[in-house]
Amino acid sequence: MPKIMTIAELRSELAAREKKLAKLQAQREELAKQLVDVDREIVALNGKAIAPARKARKKAARKTAAKKGKRTKRGPSLADVLADVLVGKGEVRVADAAKLAVGAGYKSKSAQFGNIVSQTLSADKRFKKIARGVYTLRRGGKAAVTKSAKKVAKKIARVGKKTETQKSLGDVLAEVAKGRKLLGVADAARLVLKKGYKSQAKNFQLAVNKTLMRDERFGRVSRGIYTLKG
Repeated sequence: MPKIMTIAELRSELAAREKKLAKLQAQREELAKQLVDVDREIVALNGKAIAPARKARKKAARKTAAKKGKRTKRGPSLADVLADVLVGKGEVRVADAAKLAVGAGYKSKSAQFGNIVSQTLSADKRFKKIARGVYTLRRGGKAAVTKSAKKVAKKIARVGKKTETQKSLGDVLAEVAKGRKLLGVADAARLVLKKGYKSQAKNFQLAVNKTLMRDERFGRVSRGIYTLKG
């Protein structure tokens, strides 16, 4: 799982974004001035101004709204999935909760997925904070899970037999990394497949690299090179 950012790192990231935003706003203002000058030249040559492309903007807005609509129809929210997978788990760390959510089929492209899970657990009343980075599902929290989350649970049950017969990619990587100071992504992928691990990923090396990046048991030495911590 990705490393949880410190307060200093978050502040640095926020400052960088604010700086970039100010630069983009300045560029926008400059382009707006240029557009005014162009409109004036068009009026001088053509005798009339060109109306703003409202239709194009409306069409783009509809497309954006449609994409958002499709996104919301994909499945349950992260909070609902967490409420479902934490049933009967007792006290769970944020990193483990994130793994359970991903294992339940929740998809996220965020590089800071662990932070998102932590914020969700902290904000949702269905979860109770036990200690720093440790949460549990409150009594009765299961009742708040939506119907869509229940569908995910049924899907887990259908594929449960398959998941029981095969270890996770992270666990197999931890096994092949034992006794090795350094582990390259290509060698890791080869050793994992040699262990009999089955994968349907189109780019298995990429899947291995992502797992090594996100799993807290591994540390990144350099690009494409990792080591097993401890």
